Amino acid sequence: MMTPDSWTDVPTLPAAIADWIARGIVAERWPDGARLREAEIAAELNVSRGPVREALRVLNERGLVRLAPRVGAVVNGMSRSTITEVYELRAHIEALICRTAVPRLSEADKDRLRALLDQIIALRNGDRIDEMLTTCWEFRETLYRPSTNRTALDLVRSLRTRLHSIPQVLRNDPAHITLAMTFYVRVTQAAIDGDTSAVERLVSEFMIKTGEQVVTAFRPGAADLAPAASGAPVWS
Repeated sequence: MMTPDSWTDVPTLPAAIADWIARGIVAERWPDGARLREAEIAAELNVSRGPVREALRVLNERGLVRLAPRVGAVVNGMSRSTITEVYELRAHIEALICRTAVPRLSEADKDRLRALLDQIIALRNGDRIDEMLTTCWEFRETLYRPSTNRTALDLVRSLRTRLHSIPQVLRNDPAHITLAMTFYVRVTQAAIDGDTSAVERLVSEFMIKTGEQVVTAFRPGAADLAPAASGAPVWS
């Protein structure tokens, strides 16, 4: 049974239901192509169909569900194995980008990385996590921009879109925030020093570990983390 009082840490009941369904999709309770029936979900959660309908619209915006004419909500596959594969692929590609980007970083680029790191630290200390994580991606875009491999950059952006809001489950996870802070401090120094191999290694390790944390967060029985509201920034 589910009641609104069970979800006091989330902004709305539809957002809570969307998060619950998303966990089921990632855990492969509903495989790719399966129909999500409003009435059945509403009955299981002991809620009316209205919040379930809104939750399915949210999941459609996130890319986890597609709303098919005369069929209704249908699952778009995003299993834990898919998440792992996407992060492993991103680890390889983003490290490759760094191989050509770091040697081409200008002094202006390095100054920008320092400034963005200062912003990340200030936002973390101010407990403004959404803004911090958005700034983290701006940092990585700045780091990657000098790369001559435009195809790889486009592919990374495409893979981020594939995951869409899934990584937002980590926004309230202290272990991930600690991981991110450590990564951005270390990668800033390595980039400023021109240590290409260190930057490659740090980026690859960070992506792999982030993928592991996302998968862990969606395992059955994992501690609930407040889901992001629709429209929150995609940062990972």
